[in-house]
Amino acid sequence: MKSTIVVAMSLLLLDPSHACSPVRAMDIAFDKNSSELSGEQILRLANFVLAMKSEYPNHEFFQLSGTAENAERDAGRVAERRVAQVRDFFRRIDYRQAPVLAEAHVYPTTMDWRGENGRRVEVLFLPGSPHGCDIPGLFTPATPERAEGNERPGLQGRPGH
Repeated sequence: MKSTIVVAMSLLLLDPSHACSPVRAMDIAFDKNSSELSGEQILRLANFVLAMKSEYPNHEFFQLSGTAENAERDAGRVAERRVAQVRDFFRRIDYRQAPVLAEAHVYPTTMDWRGENGRRVEVLFLPGSPHGCDIPGLFTPATPERAEGNERPGLQGRPGH
């Protein structure tokens, strides 16, 4: 019986679905129809960036995805203004360790949010090697994009790309 448990535990550890993901993420929330970055959200973002700088000396990139719900007024522009507000935060703090990539999306009103909403900017951080864990093929280079004046490969392999 003891050996069966050990074998079962070993198989769980080998399952790639339990693999380490180096990506760190947070969401910055916005009010409906608004692209104003609140003081509370600025503080959350500042603390997140400071934590990433402290924990990981090497940075690969930050990915910002501005989102809006289809029912918001001028949803596409709202999503673009939201991501611009967060991107401007990175400029104001003079962040230069890695590119800050940005994109905007509008979510359909039929989406099941499960308590969440589409009024946010999703902030993803990928540390550079050797910190975190290397997962070959997690981000596959695509066509070059301009990000904060730096040419960086685009992202593929993430939902929506």
